[in-house]
Amino acid sequence: MPGYTDEDVTFFMGLYRDRGRAEGALSRLRAHFPNARVIVRSDGDKDPKNHELSERYDVEYREEERLFPIENRGALIARVLELYLEHSTRFFFKIDTDTAVYRRFNFLPEENGVFGSLQTSPNGSVSIQGGCMGFSEEASRTILDSGILNDPRLKDPFAHQRESRYFRRMGIRAIRCGLISFDWIIGWVADELQIPLFSFSEVHSCGGRRKNVKNEDLQYALTHPVYF
Repeated sequence: MPGYTDEDVTFFMGLYRDRGRAEGALSRLRAHFPNARVIVRSDGDKDPKNHELSERYDVEYREEERLFPIENRGALIARVLELYLEHSTRFFFKIDTDTAVYRRFNFLPEENGVFGSLQTSPNGSVSIQGGCMGFSEEASRTILDSGILNDPRLKDPFAHQRESRYFRRMGIRAIRCGLISFDWIIGWVADELQIPLFSFSEVHSCGGRRKNVKNEDLQYALTHPVYF
């Protein structure tokens, strides 16, 4: 699309015992998107100092119950989408606290779908790396309205790995840390609902050992993790 304003974009950040890191990310975000809607949701972190983020960075702060553990299935993702769709904008970005914004996006995608840095597992399953995931409004509504995030298999995906190549990837994370795999659940959901996943060149997001992403020339508007 040739242009957009802050009113077209919503950002979401989850918070859990990492307020200091979140403040750095929010400071960078507000420097480039001063009027965009920003939601910060505390996933069971009841530190009273978290409320200071509301005034300091002009965010919608939500202190809510812990939903990240695997036993809650896709409830965390559903809640994230619910919060966004309360006052939806044309585009939605879920970012982590170790994600940094360096400039405004030169453009935003016209296509419906989920976008960011594509990642592929050895078994061929595909997802968008979770440090920064962009959603069109249509894709967000399709996912939430489908009810697929309530699928009981998400409580123990490894036990159902023969039913979908995505479940093995989800299960590895669940066994390692007891938490859901946000990006691989979305990858599975997109596969099931035939929602396009596509690369967005304005973002460079990687996981694994979290090596710093070089961005001296500001090739990317946003990187995960932060480039120092």
